[in-house]
Amino acid sequence: MDLSGRASGWAGGWMSLLDLGTTIAATVVLAYLVAISVIGARRRAARVQMSVGGQEFETVDPTAIPGWASRQRRGLFVILALGFALTVWAVAFVLAPDSRRFFAAREWQAQPLYLAAHLVALRLFASIFAHNYLEGVERLQQPEEDARAAIATVLGPLAFLAAVLVALPFCLSDLRHFLGAYEKLSGTATPSAADWMMYAIWCLEWTINALIWVILVGALFLNVKSVRGYPFRSPIYDVLLERHYRPFLRMGVQGASVTLAFGIATLLYILHAGGEWTDYLGLGITITLLAASFVPPLFALRRKVNIAVADEMNTLQARARDSSTLEATSAPPTLAEVDTRQRNMQALLRLLHLERLHQNVGQREATAVLVRLLAPAMTIGWSVWSNSATVQKLLEAWKRLVS
Repeated sequence: MDLSGRASGWAGGWMSLLDLGTTIAATVVLAYLVAISVIGARRRAARVQMSVGGQEFETVDPTAIPGWASRQRRGLFVILALGFALTVWAVAFVLAPDSRRFFAAREWQAQPLYLAAHLVALRLFASIFAHNYLEGVERLQQPEEDARAAIATVLGPLAFLAAVLVALPFCLSDLRHFLGAYEKLSGTATPSAADWMMYAIWCLEWTINALIWVILVGALFLNVKSVRGYPFRSPIYDVLLERHYRPFLRMGVQGASVTLAFGIATLLYILHAGGEWTDYLGLGITITLLAASFVPPLFALRRKVNIAVADEMNTLQARARDSSTLEATSAPPTLAEVDTRQRNMQALLRLLHLERLHQNVGQREATAVLVRLLAPAMTIGWSVWSNSATVQKLLEAWKRLVS
């Protein structure tokens, strides 16, 4: 066998290993998404009430959340998502004009798992938003009816309509690729019924992506509105000690975990089936909106906490001055004065602790979001850099040098 034949054999072997590796990795990523969904539901299944800062907060009322976004029956949803994706694949196989081309097509090899990953990711984003938002509202002096109406808007029919409109330009862009460079199963320029099913899957995935974007934008505005517009129910010391603000920031942390897994799934899909620049653009939009939905509420929370802490510190400092006035008197203190001094000393200690607590608001969550979003963001940056004209010229020069 000549060198070119050996090179072809090695290349074929490596491609086979790459195909197997990407398939296994995609399965692992999908399993991770499923694990996020199932484990999160189990952790909350036994919780009926929780006590925070001496106050009783009821858990989120499941009737306030649409059924498709609820944490209930998550396992069933995953099964249905996989079943739907496999059903679409089976129908396309029946409609395919050439079964050999169908099994060899990388798009059809990757789409069942990739479509299921889209559905699971959408469910997770919707559930994360709805449950954390309602949990956060429970800690504010905000009417529950307002929160219910807001969730119904973000997860209701208007959101689906907005997602369709947002996805339309991406579907039109894919249509140009589909009618042009896309390799049809028919072997000709005329798409078969199975080919049109592939295009419909692309449009469905873009609609799912767009609905995730709508949810993130809705979370941004609702979180900022609630944090700015309503005070906490508990005193600021209890708020900081028990971290009552956490649900508003937990959306970003949990959403970043889902984005990390979904970004890996997208990368594996691109490596296996090939991708367009719009695939990276879609992932980049998700990362940008997730960061945007986290940062403004964080700043709003810190500003709200700083104002409340300043007011509380002024009150505690006034108590401390009263204590100094009592100590300056020469008469023996009464029992009431001793009790007052003791409370004032406790206020001083509380003042010092309060000053430390408010400086750390959101730092842990911000670090978690940054770490989780760094990997998919770097992947997009590497792809853009590697596909630039300068890098292409360098790669071509290297190929000429070694050939």
